[in-house]
Amino acid sequence: MHKTILALILLPLPLLAAPCNQATRLVIKAYDMGQQPSVYAQQKALLQQALRLCPKHASAHNNLGLIWEAEQNHTQALYHYQRTLQIAPDYYEAWIGIGDIYYKQGQYPLSLEAYLNVCIRNSTARNPQIIKLLDKYRYRSVDGNNVFRKKSLDMLYDKQRLKKLRDMFIDCRSRYKGIKPTLVSSTLLDTFVVYRNVYFDVGQYILTPTAKHQLTAIANSLLEKRTKSIQVNGHTDIQPFANLSPEESDRRNLILSQQRATSVAKALAIYGIPINRMITTGYGYTQPAQGYTQADLDKNRRVEIELK
Repeated sequence: MHKTILALILLPLPLLAAPCNQATRLVIKAYDMGQQPSVYAQQKALLQQALRLCPKHASAHNNLGLIWEAEQNHTQALYHYQRTLQIAPDYYEAWIGIGDIYYKQGQYPLSLEAYLNVCIRNSTARNPQIIKLLDKYRYRSVDGNNVFRKKSLDMLYDKQRLKKLRDMFIDCRSRYKGIKPTLVSSTLLDTFVVYRNVYFDVGQYILTPTAKHQLTAIANSLLEKRTKSIQVNGHTDIQPFANLSPEESDRRNLILSQQRATSVAKALAIYGIPINRMITTGYGYTQPAQGYTQADLDKNRRVEIELK
């Protein structure tokens, strides 16, 4: 666990009372036990006792979050990190914990938001992760079997939160010179999201379970917001159709990519998104996500959704 004595200064006046002083001693006692998993249960008991004495003890909440995170209980860890920040918003170690958990979960928009909150409070922490998330707009692109959950999408579609994200980025860039000037802050205001996790089996346009989960999350988020238009782009890999001429195979791939885009639009319409807000386009294999090697084929069979 991190021992963050400075955080005690940021806590409200009730910490001056005897129960909170006793709670602080319990927090220090838990910290002094070390970081071995064998003592986690004892540490949690001490920290929970501290919170019974002083419910608004930020360090107790933060250190409980650290232990729960180490034990892979991300739900409990996030709860305690968030409670820490409700008590002491500048407790940057809690922001680190939140950013790390969301990064592990593939919820990159929320991870970037947390890491930028770290940067403006401590410019030496988590900046490599910020650069990685900003590179090629990684924070708003999802692929593989990962799914952006509704909370991530709510952030990406919320212009006020994006404006705050942009402002934090500008502040962070001024503090940390490792962020390249070529990263344009204005793009952080774009509600543009690329979904490369909407995959299809070879020659098919039936949605996979991962694709359905992602589309459900997209629809649930969009139903609460106004988006002028949704561009749905279908893509195939470069594999030719058997027993067809190259020209006919290309034509079939183009048709298949359009069918894939249409499948996604129909699914979103079933979930309540007006069909007249969606524009579908098929590109065949002309815009690969990766390349044309055998290893790239799965990545290229996809639908990308751009929100304008």
